[in-house]
Amino acid sequence: MYVLKNRNTTCNFDDNGSLVSVSNGKVNVEFNGLGFDFGVDEEMALGLLEYESMLEFRTWNLPAITPTKKIFDLVPEKVSFENEKLSVCYKTAKADVCVTWFIGVAGLESNITITNTTDKTLYLNTCSFILRKKGNAIFDFPANAPIWHYNAQTLKELEAVQTGLINSAIHSYVSGGDLNLLFIDKTEKWGCGVYKDKSETVFVYDAGLEADLKPSDSIFIGSLYVDVSTHENPYIRMRNMIAALGYEATENGIHDGVMYSCHPSGTMDKKFPLKDDLYKYAEYLPKLKEMGIDHVWLLPVFYHDDGGVYHSIDQGVIDERYGGEDGCVYYCNKAHELGMTILFDYVPHGPAPDFDLVVNNPEWPSKRRNGFYQDEWECVSMDYNHPGYQEYTAELVHDHVNRFSVDGARIDCAMGGLSNWRPYG
Repeated sequence: MYVLKNRNTTCNFDDNGSLVSVSNGKVNVEFNGLGFDFGVDEEMALGLLEYESMLEFRTWNLPAITPTKKIFDLVPEKVSFENEKLSVCYKTAKADVCVTWFIGVAGLESNITITNTTDKTLYLNTCSFILRKKGNAIFDFPANAPIWHYNAQTLKELEAVQTGLINSAIHSYVSGGDLNLLFIDKTEKWGCGVYKDKSETVFVYDAGLEADLKPSDSIFIGSLYVDVSTHENPYIRMRNMIAALGYEATENGIHDGVMYSCHPSGTMDKKFPLKDDLYKYAEYLPKLKEMGIDHVWLLPVFYHDDGGVYHSIDQGVIDERYGGEDGCVYYCNKAHELGMTILFDYVPHGPAPDFDLVVNNPEWPSKRRNGFYQDEWECVSMDYNHPGYQEYTAELVHDHVNRFSVDGARIDCAMGGLSNWRPYG
């Protein structure tokens, strides 16, 4: 038996390093361990989840959580306990997997590292953290969809309830208190879901791992945080856990008022029937102000092709069909005179492949494994991490602030683009 504890929390593990329980005061939650599975060379290493390739995923796609009937039954090759850290290392056919546990600022923390033990490069695709809680749980996904409270025992067997967007937090009511789970992967997006397996409630975070792992190299996957409490408001506690990890809301942003999304050509759902320019469109601003609108989110008015406002040819140029630069200055000035703010809508994920921005900067777009451009919406997918593209974007925004006194921005697909298999440098 191994024990990790501090003043508030006690975590028990069996002789194989499998998590048995986490307790805090009057609350004790029992587990049947933390399992894992990962895709390697286009199949699952352990077969606990069904394999799904991410190579044709779009920006919004997340790894699906589709469990099989297999149970995690690997016996660790080595268990070590020192300096208040428990390390449990497993051997699979092509890689060693090390699971480490310790109590940190956000509760019990678990990390996974995969090491290639072959003499060939491994193609990795997803890595799941599979936490099995004994018994039932009433659970929900704070700040994410679906918004309901679920009773695990009423779910269909092995059919996961999965969030629609990247989700860090799962909250569960347990006897006497709450079980709070967080997951953070600073590199990859991930899927999140919960399912029932007989009498157990199974929580899964499936990191969208995509990597070519060279022989003897290792890769760190992410961090799972487990917390139990008798706190009166578990959602405040979860917010405090996130803050303890260094993630806090912007303090100096605009938090008050009503925002209105609009475009001089009309609304997107009606295929932009209005066809006004920004001079004409400015005439609507006093009426919007009377309606209580404080912030105007202006959909893209940049020079674009016939594919639509989100197919910008050059975001540095205001399209002449909307009145050009002078029309934009006029519109923004009128809004500011009324005490309203203007937000531009930027489209960083990429232009069409034949546009100058791509042709003149071939290292900026992300590449597929075969070397071709990553693409979606008939546009290339830019690598947001490329320093040249970052500099271009920063200069673009500063230029708009100087020319139009823009107050803020909405970023299209701010969650990032597609994986770059042929990165710069």
